[in-house]
Amino acid sequence: MVEIMWHLTGYWTSLTILLVLCLFLRPPGSHASVSYKPNIVLILADDLGIGDVGCYGNDTIRTPNIDHLAKEGVKLIQHIAAAPLCTPSRAAFLTGRYPIRSGMDATNDYRVIQWAGASGGLPPNETTFAKILQQQGYITGLIGKWHQGVNCESRNDYCHHPLNHGFDYFYGMPFSLMNDCQITQPPEKDRVLRTKLWLYSQTIGLAVLTLAIARLTGLVSVTWKIITCFAWFGFLFFASWFSSYGFIRYWDCIMMRSHEITEQPMVVERTTSLILREAISFIERNKHGPFLLFVSFLHVHTPLITTELFLGKSRYGLYGDNVEEMDWMVGRVLDAIDKKGLKNTTLTYFSSDHGGFLEAQGGKDQLGGWNGIYKGGKGMGGWEGGIRVPGIFRWPGVLPADTVIDEPTSLMDIYPTVAYLAGGIVPQDRSYLTALLVVCIFPKTCGMSVAVDSKPNILLIMADDLGIGDIGCYGNNTIRTPNIDRLAKEGVKLTQHIAAAPLCTPSRAAFLTGRYPIRSGMASSNGYRALQWNAGSGGLPVNETTFAKVLRQQGYTTGLIGKWHQGMNCEALSDHCHHPSNHGFNYFYGMPFTLLNNCQKNKPPELDAALQAKLWLYTQIIALAVLTVIIGKLTGLISASWKIVACFALAGSLFFTSWYSSYGFVQYWNCILMRNYDITEQPMKLERTTALVLKEAVSFIERNKHGPFLLFVSFLHVHTPLFTTEKFLGKSRHGLYGDNVEEMDWLVGKILDAIEKEDLKNNTFTYFASDHGGQLEAQEGKTQLGGWNGIYKGGKGMGGWEGGIRVPGILRWPGVFPADTVIDEPTSLMDIYPTVAHLGGGIVPQDRVVDGRNLMPLLQGKVQQSEHEFMFHYCGSYLHAVRWHQKDSGALWKAHFVTPIFHPEGAGACYGRGICPCFGEGVTHHDPPLLFDLSRDPSEARPLSPATEPLFDTVISRIARAVQEHRQTLTPVPQQLSLYNIMWKPWLQPCCGTFPFCWCDKEGDSAHPAL
Repeated sequence: MVEIMWHLTGYWTSLTILLVLCLFLRPPGSHASVSYKPNIVLILADDLGIGDVGCYGNDTIRTPNIDHLAKEGVKLIQHIAAAPLCTPSRAAFLTGRYPIRSGMDATNDYRVIQWAGASGGLPPNETTFAKILQQQGYITGLIGKWHQGVNCESRNDYCHHPLNHGFDYFYGMPFSLMNDCQITQPPEKDRVLRTKLWLYSQTIGLAVLTLAIARLTGLVSVTWKIITCFAWFGFLFFASWFSSYGFIRYWDCIMMRSHEITEQPMVVERTTSLILREAISFIERNKHGPFLLFVSFLHVHTPLITTELFLGKSRYGLYGDNVEEMDWMVGRVLDAIDKKGLKNTTLTYFSSDHGGFLEAQGGKDQLGGWNGIYKGGKGMGGWEGGIRVPGIFRWPGVLPADTVIDEPTSLMDIYPTVAYLAGGIVPQDRSYLTALLVVCIFPKTCGMSVAVDSKPNILLIMADDLGIGDIGCYGNNTIRTPNIDRLAKEGVKLTQHIAAAPLCTPSRAAFLTGRYPIRSGMASSNGYRALQWNAGSGGLPVNETTFAKVLRQQGYTTGLIGKWHQGMNCEALSDHCHHPSNHGFNYFYGMPFTLLNNCQKNKPPELDAALQAKLWLYTQIIALAVLTVIIGKLTGLISASWKIVACFALAGSLFFTSWYSSYGFVQYWNCILMRNYDITEQPMKLERTTALVLKEAVSFIERNKHGPFLLFVSFLHVHTPLFTTEKFLGKSRHGLYGDNVEEMDWLVGKILDAIEKEDLKNNTFTYFASDHGGQLEAQEGKTQLGGWNGIYKGGKGMGGWEGGIRVPGILRWPGVFPADTVIDEPTSLMDIYPTVAHLGGGIVPQDRVVDGRNLMPLLQGKVQQSEHEFMFHYCGSYLHAVRWHQKDSGALWKAHFVTPIFHPEGAGACYGRGICPCFGEGVTHHDPPLLFDLSRDPSEARPLSPATEPLFDTVISRIARAVQEHRQTLTPVPQQLSLYNIMWKPWLQPCCGTFPFCWCDKEGDSAHPAL
């Protein structure tokens, strides 16, 4: 029962502030000011009692500035700290979570961090409100006390440091103010323990002295060696504890600016002015906002350092002087906000980390706070005096002035409140109703469709190698795609939807993680830009967080049907480190690899065709050489021994076996179907694969219709060899490729029918796209087997040209997205990650850069411009081009630094060479870069120059600066597509049967009813 009440209390305290504030709002439309991101100023006192402030009933200490703040805003009467001590309370404030959830509680007597040089602190995997706001474009700063740790394992790892927890700028104490920081004050840290240690040291010293005197006088016969050992022991004992406790002022009482120590020890007489100066300077530097400023006062913690201006001025002794000085500092910070005209666009909050410290005394003088009528104080777990604190909000024109709210609220409520105001995501461990009531803060969103208030099902459909020009709704009039066209008619069509890479493996890695492939090691610096084998060791790293992982944590049932192509194993056949099941998918059915010509016996090889031809030629040369030597030996023309001839023959045989054992069995090694970890077909039978994939997708929907579910249908269509069932063969006006596209469209229709049959249409977020553009070089004789990229130059594999990266993007959610809508703003496949994470109630990882942006505001018409200013177009790990969506301008600039050399010249593709290369002799480097304005020249047909474009140099300079800034965000990671990782490894080969005789068929004819 106690546990239930505890959970209920936490639930209501996290909601009430949002609910009650909502009640005071005027009718919709009356607060246009809420439509922007406000500046956020959070002011937190240290050890301040609720009874120390005038507006909370104190008539002896003057706090006019805090009182004025309350007069202009909302005062909370039941504002509760999550813990009655600094470190855990502040951890809860920063994360919105009880300290016990983050490990910031204690099971021993040390309930706060004791040393700046300790290894404990706020874990790096915790997501502070600063991280969320930083991701939303806020400049974030912390001025003052931190007390959440600095380093973990080494002096400069900064794992707990403010800059590792979302703050762009930090100035202040990494630790906490205490008596030890002032020479004239009695020690505060471990006073009892230090007294005992000093007593023990004196006892040891006296014992050594006694022994020495006794030895000199002949009273004892102990050797000098033993006495020396005792003396050394005593010295080491004393040195071991005094080296820490004797130098506390030097070890803990320091000031830092970001990672740099500025004072050691700190000069306490000037600390107040330094903190105030830094806070005001931060506001002035970032007045154009939005910014988050967390002013974490050292006041009113002992030793109550107070400047001459306030000493002896209050009616409550030194403590009162310190409180009044703190109030004056609050006033100066508010003045800085007013001076810059930011008052009406700034949410200001004032509180204390916990109640006053009743035991803080200097002789008979009280040096701690007053907690009003409430029993207890700092450090006392449950008594109200230790946890009930001031809570004041001000936001003119948005929050009602001079208002008192007497409902339970928590310091932890600040987290979801500011996250929402910044356009971020409410934390994962909040009840979904919390996020629902957050929406009510802004009247414009209170009328949102009911569907948004629940977790929708999420259906993601991705084609393989489909060109943007292959679909009717994108301008094709020769291939029929009625189902995809209907999806666009009922939803939103994106016309500048961009893949993060022009090739399968890296593009899909970016889609799954919301991050450029170069960040995860899925970008190649060699000629192999996609995974080559099921038995390779490369793949999507285990430490990457896919959207499937995020949604599964939120209670979604997650499934992947179709192509994976992100790797299987790392070191052992069954470690499954890269497998879909290890990346958040509850269920997987499909190809762990990708479809390719080698999967169909009558097709020319596709996997490393050029290399295979060379290897076969070398084998023939070796065989011919061996045969020549044998004939020469038999005819007596050569005198070589048969032993040498046999060695040559064996070498040739081993050479042939070594490469043919992999390439000669591609159909068996790579073309397999799996259900979770079990192989069901090896090799797969293409004539029934379409039916199997469709059956599995429909079955998943039927099994999970009570939801919520995530279904990622990753088609094998329309990748070569374009295997198409009899029903669609010869039916299109665009040959075999058109037949395959029309079959894929039919598959889309069947899946949408299954959604509608289960009455899930209105609460299902549906998305359709392709992983990249069509492959222009896919030909068989004179027959074109690849897609059409419309008016856009280039195609699959070409780093920067639009045809390889601009793809269809269609989203439908009846009642939430406007029907038959076209959005011509730059968006990315990576945007799906934060979008579905948000819809599922999850949160994107805060310990890494996520390049995607939440599309919901754009899709719902709340904003008109994409959040993407710059997009970076890589070919492998080589940056080929950058696009700049210039804000407040109609221009869409694109600069090409590197382009492929087409073959034959002027052909528009690299015909006869597979796909275009990323580097080497097959590319051209441009200096200055080729510059296009896609808003005027989407086909990239007319490069600009300084003579034709007055802004040429300005644009190139700005893009160069963006590239530099982007590269500063990249960190070295293991390369998943290194030559070693992509190499075929027999010990990693999935095998149904006894290796190398791998064969099985567990599907039978079960698929045919699906067609």
